[in-house]
Amino acid sequence: MKILSFILVICLYFSNTKAQEITYKSLAGKWEYESPKKKTKVLYEFAIDKSFTSTTEHKEKELVLKGTYQIDKINEIDRLKLSTLSAETQSKTIINSYFIKFMNTDSLKVQIVTDKQEVWRSENRRNTMIFVRKKEKPKE
Repeated sequence: MKILSFILVICLYFSNTKAQEITYKSLAGKWEYESPKKKTKVLYEFAIDKSFTSTTEHKEKELVLKGTYQIDKINEIDRLKLSTLSAETQSKTIINSYFIKFMNTDSLKVQIVTDKQEVWRSENRRNTMIFVRKKEKPKE
């Protein structure tokens, strides 16, 4: 019996568990992040047409940005690129890149990265944000 349980554990260990794939459809919807000290709240709303709206609340101020996004892969890691116009001049395009991966269907891990970065860094609360899908409450 011990041998069978050992074989089962080995099979489970080596089984190919594929994480949920990041697509425009799986990313669509509202995603919310709240900082560990509860001082900042960020809400992203992604549409299937590759547009997004970002709302950042910090110290009773609210900043709303609109832009476009695209998804690509670097070394089997999904990368999200957000493009927005600068708030001051509206003529300069700002591009921010993030590595993203699903923890489950309703939560994402996100790390801001440079264009040259190719690996997921070790996670800590300063470099990794966890976004949770915001569910719409049905109206009664």
